[in-house]
Amino acid sequence: MSHKIRFLIVTALLGLLLAGCGALAVTEPPAVETPIAEGTGTEIVETATETLPPTETATPTEVPTDTPTVTLTPTVTNTPEPTLQPVTIIGRVWNDGCDPEGDIPEGAEVPAGCVVGPEGELIGDGEMAANEGGLYNIAVLLGQGACPSEIIDHAITNESGWYAFDLLAPGTYCVSVNPLHEHNMAIKPPLFPGVWTYPKVGIDYVTINLPYGGQALDINFGWDFSTTAGTCTNAAEIVEDVPLLNPQEIYQGDPLTKTWVLRNVGNCTWNENYVLLHTDGTLLTNAAATPLGEVVGPGETVEVSLNLTAPTELGSYTSSWRLRSDLNEIFGVGETADQPLTVNFDVRPDLVHTGQGEPSWLDTFADASNWTPFSDASGRLVIENGRMALTASKEYGYDIWTTSYPEAFDFFIEAVMTTGGSCAGSDRYGLLLRSSESDRGYLIGMTCDGRFSFRRWTGDSFIYKSGWTRSQYINTGPNATNNLGIRLVDENIDIYINGVLVAEDTDKNISGGKFGPFAAAATSSEFTVYFEQLAYWAIGAE
Repeated sequence: MSHKIRFLIVTALLGLLLAGCGALAVTEPPAVETPIAEGTGTEIVETATETLPPTETATPTEVPTDTPTVTLTPTVTNTPEPTLQPVTIIGRVWNDGCDPEGDIPEGAEVPAGCVVGPEGELIGDGEMAANEGGLYNIAVLLGQGACPSEIIDHAITNESGWYAFDLLAPGTYCVSVNPLHEHNMAIKPPLFPGVWTYPKVGIDYVTINLPYGGQALDINFGWDFSTTAGTCTNAAEIVEDVPLLNPQEIYQGDPLTKTWVLRNVGNCTWNENYVLLHTDGTLLTNAAATPLGEVVGPGETVEVSLNLTAPTELGSYTSSWRLRSDLNEIFGVGETADQPLTVNFDVRPDLVHTGQGEPSWLDTFADASNWTPFSDASGRLVIENGRMALTASKEYGYDIWTTSYPEAFDFFIEAVMTTGGSCAGSDRYGLLLRSSESDRGYLIGMTCDGRFSFRRWTGDSFIYKSGWTRSQYINTGPNATNNLGIRLVDENIDIYINGVLVAEDTDKNISGGKFGPFAAAATSSEFTVYFEQLAYWAIGAE
């Protein structure tokens, strides 16, 4: 049966189609034998001729009289403007199947419904046969101008595969069905593996020029899910997995570049239409497909890179990618060429007061050079994976802390901290400031249930400058991240939580000393807090 299904579309029929399935899908219209304009497969032009009524002109009249002849001035009647009819685009997305039984011997006749594709594979013949059904829930895209063009609308096919765009202004449009569109990527089953067989093999778009009142019918797209492997096999191998730059220091919104060196271990040549395709996890970029950019023959290697952006939300992320051939075959690496290329990283919280300029001292905990790890009955301190883990034991019952170089007098200090998997009630953590190890220091911190305090350690007891005060700005519970900032100038002390000034106080008892983290397990049997970054900015002379 011919792939062109011919219809006479009238306004009433179109209204019924659209009313039946909403603005984005239509009911299959009945076949009518009235011929309509044929399309070319890549561009369709529909011509509509408007016949305008003739201009009426009054005839000059001569009056025979003795007086001089008078010629009347012609009267011109303005012709009314013709009513401009909206244009319409209707078509179908159908399953153009080709499913031969067994291998086809060389020289044998090609099975009915199939043709030989560009790589020697058998694909659908591009003819819409009676037994080939429509594809449901496919997004058909409408662009303004010749293909490719900016997408201005979309329609969703109905159960018979029909779609419609109605009430359009005259002009040039691009109709396309992109398998990588987010809607088409999410449907079950997805449009992979397979290949477009109509309007042309591998082509998923049609440019249409529509005049006033024009109708573009049979703007169809044929998809073959059952395309065979053809005469070659696609497979890839990782030669080098180039790590992200500074993977332990990836912060919110950071630009990232991920690179692999791949070898073509199949017997297909990767041409310029092969792409690296996002298949799972977080996309991390605006483009779901990145062209390889060069032709790669069997046994040759290619370096492919992705330009990514770290999410603004904290957490662990994975993004998975595989290769897609020019015939929409999805393949990857591994023994069966089905494993993805993956990007894995954690987005860490960043300092919020970096507007003050470069800090005088910054520790991102790449190593333990500024600290002395320990493990005893009170708890332990470990530096690994780009952060400091300070763990306190409830059995010990007291705050544990450590200090580091340098000593600081007037300064602004900030710590980025994340609680562990067990964090409840009065479990607490924060910073020890202006300390001389055991006999003095300020402790400013917060609890897991959302309170903060300012204490002075005298060597044998705490003096509370402010009690445990509840604050809405504290992120509570396990796996919560908080920024604690403290400004100390002379006796004046300002406390910031997540960039918000929550308290101001004074104390003249301690003028300078070292600083470091503290923690205590008051509710949990064991409590861990992770210090992601620690920095201070000197104010005046130290």
